[in-house]
Amino acid sequence: MLSHQKTGVAVAQRQSTKEGTVVAPTEKAIDAGLRMYDLGGNALDAAIASALVSGVIEPTETTLAGSGFMLIQTPDDGAYEVDFGPKAPYRAAEDMFKITDAARSSQVLGISPVEGNANVDGPLANGVPRTLVGLLKGQEKFGALPVETVLEPEIEAAKNGFHADPWFIVSALSDIDRLRADKTAREIFLTEDGLPRGARTSIGYGPSFGEYEVVTQSALASTLQTLADHGVDELISGDLSSAIVETSQQLGGILTKKDLREAPPEIRRPLTYKYRDHEVLVSSAPGGGITVLEILNVWQQLYTDKASVSQDPNLAVPLALVS
Repeated sequence: MLSHQKTGVAVAQRQSTKEGTVVAPTEKAIDAGLRMYDLGGNALDAAIASALVSGVIEPTETTLAGSGFMLIQTPDDGAYEVDFGPKAPYRAAEDMFKITDAARSSQVLGISPVEGNANVDGPLANGVPRTLVGLLKGQEKFGALPVETVLEPEIEAAKNGFHADPWFIVSALSDIDRLRADKTAREIFLTEDGLPRGARTSIGYGPSFGEYEVVTQSALASTLQTLADHGVDELISGDLSSAIVETSQQLGGILTKKDLREAPPEIRRPLTYKYRDHEVLVSSAPGGGITVLEILNVWQQLYTDKASVSQDPNLAVPLALVS
């Protein structure tokens, strides 16, 4: 969800230049994208820089260790998808979680409740981290700027910090138990008394005098600088990948170097479906795209033209939604 920097309302901000447009939830993310245009980058450079900064200053909304996909329309060679969808570690097993009837429901929709909520919280809940490597590998192939240039705004955001505004405070409070349970997260995002940074300041609860506390992430900045200096493959087979695996295993996780070596994204043509006069493109990564194509296919077989839709008195879906 895109969130406004100060109110938490789901509103995206937008700024345009003669080179292109950037849409992002915060000013820092927008500025990162605009900077890429100023440096001669293309739309993908701007999008990746903006996304990376968002991952730093909205840690509850965007994760660098998750999964996802990108759809890219190139000017001369058509569309591509960059698939870095979710993968389980090789050591994951069907009996690693024990479903319990004692829990009413899981904290995540569609996830079965298990003992200790271990499939949502803790080291066994982690999939193979693919977001950062997916974004940067996509940028390497389709971007116009060096990867180190695209990483610069993110490194600055981690080093200089972001303001602990009401959105951050409320988000941190909603996950306060998880943050307190992890030593590193507790040191970065919470004060010594276990509250979100900025929670003690009056400005954190609305318009008032004072300044937002700044949350810095020096370790993240150092990690990103290593990527800028040595390249994206650090996440796959370099020292950073070794550090990720070591940390996971120290915490009781099952991540291995093999998982990361096989984590690079798949770059290929997206799934395509001709719906009426339109070409619909979706990623094959988990995300609902295939379901959308199935729905459109069924709809088109049932209603071969727009006129037949409008003539069906039992059809509750407005024509405007499908035309």
